[in-house]
Amino acid sequence: MKNSDEIGFQLVRMVPVAAMTRGNPGDMIAGMDNERIAELFEGLGPVSIRTMFGGKGIYFDGVIVAIVLRGELMLKADAESAPEFEAAGCRKWTYNGSRHGKLVSMPYWSVPDSAFDDPDEMAIWARRAYEAGLRAGK
Repeated sequence: MKNSDEIGFQLVRMVPVAAMTRGNPGDMIAGMDNERIAELFEGLGPVSIRTMFGGKGIYFDGVIVAIVLRGELMLKADAESAPEFEAAGCRKWTYNGSRHGKLVSMPYWSVPDSAFDDPDEMAIWARRAYEAGLRAGK
């Protein structure tokens, strides 16, 4: 059998379509079921997942810690934890308001790419999200 160099093509790693569209491991959450989402939060503890706003809300101990919206997992943050998310290169959830056309910021941030492959790191970020939720009182 000829190798890939001999027949003129290069083998590439298969990547889910969602990951190809944005290049972010967090985007692959779109195809994950609730079991895989819960697995990401194992370092924090057992979570409940509820359908909301066409996405999902992830709760720990009755406190919302994350959402899945448009196929992206986003963690809750606040004024205290937002600088850590920003320093890690995360993106804040914003959208243009339909009634006034102004940019609206929500208290959710993307997950650092490296946390998807490191359960210990994901536990740290999930804990930050839980603490932000506690401070928000919701």
